[in-house]
Amino acid sequence: MKNLFRVLMIAVLIIACDKNQTTQPSQTKVEDTVKIKKDSVTLSVDSLSVTDSVRISKVFTAEFSKKVLTFKGLNKNVLDSLYFGELLLKDKPMKDYSKESILERINVQKKNYLSESSADNDYVNLDWEQHWEEISDMKIHSQTKDFLTVNYNGYGYGGGAHGYGYDLYKTVDLKKQSIIQLSDIVDEAKIKWQPILLKHVDKEALFNENITANRNFYFDHQSITFIYNQYEIAPYASGIIEIKVTFSEIKQALKPDFKNRLNIN
Repeated sequence: MKNLFRVLMIAVLIIACDKNQTTQPSQTKVEDTVKIKKDSVTLSVDSLSVTDSVRISKVFTAEFSKKVLTFKGLNKNVLDSLYFGELLLKDKPMKDYSKESILERINVQKKNYLSESSADNDYVNLDWEQHWEEISDMKIHSQTKDFLTVNYNGYGYGGGAHGYGYDLYKTVDLKKQSIIQLSDIVDEAKIKWQPILLKHVDKEALFNENITANRNFYFDHQSITFIYNQYEIAPYASGIIEIKVTFSEIKQALKPDFKNRLNIN
């Protein structure tokens, strides 16, 4: 697909700080539309990107970068779930998800982050470089059999020994206009997750062996993969852990409708 984009310049962020503080012009990028066929309906997927940074002192800078997808063809209940964390809907729900409304919400997040970073005077006069950042990305992971999987990943650093990263997945059932739950895939009364998951992970890396399936997963025609972020089941040094379980291992617990959709024998 031939990429088309247009760059819109947003007003320079004004933050009251010392005379060394400068800002870079904020950038908003609107990418071209991807068409995804859903039966006789076409789902349109675009994206919005906002990037900005501020130099608070000679050694202290802060950067904000966020990319979110926009959709035409999804019900509001689905969009509420897809945007829940990205647009902080718990703090303040949104009535609509037009590009204009989403962009306004992201710019508020950007302004708040850069303002709060600038107000942290403990880091202004340090003898070493400090580059704080809050970076997040939202993208299409896969699309098959009217299942659309969205991936969220990000990284941040706000002082201290190290930064933090995350990797999240949500899958939309385009036919039913709903978010896929693990209970839509398996009958959990027919499965014991702990011994299955432990077969596919380094036990020595875990806090303990008391692990179970979570709600952060993606799947294809052959397997389901569970993602465990830092500190969830293991120390920070272990990073993000993925545990892949083939459908052949849990065949007896798969829901008939799910098996039929993916042609699992």
